[in-house]
Amino acid sequence: MAIRRELLIHTVIVKGEAGEPDMWGNAPPGIDTAINTVRVEPKTKLVRGANDTQVDSTTTIFWDATFSTPFVFEQGMEVTFNDKPMHIVAIDTYYDAMRLHHLEIRCI
Repeated sequence: MAIRRELLIHTVIVKGEAGEPDMWGNAPPGIDTAINTVRVEPKTKLVRGANDTQVDSTTTIFWDATFSTPFVFEQGMEVTFNDKPMHIVAIDTYYDAMRLHHLEIRCI
């Protein structure tokens, strides 16, 4: 069973890679791709050290195999949500009894 569609309320933009540079060194810009029907869950963890306080922010994007825009994610890709650029650091794959169920894409 898929993730309930009413929970997949967000859209993220994946930045496309630039093309090969021409003889003058100018590379055509990459084509950005909108990935619809995903869920973005920001998570903030506060770590207190002896001398200072450090905030470690991460975000998880839930991509559903049934409802989300088809796309192949890779580590290192740049993803934008609410004008905030992030980079993919890990992709966790989850299956049901028969096939791919969803991806949890961790960004920083």
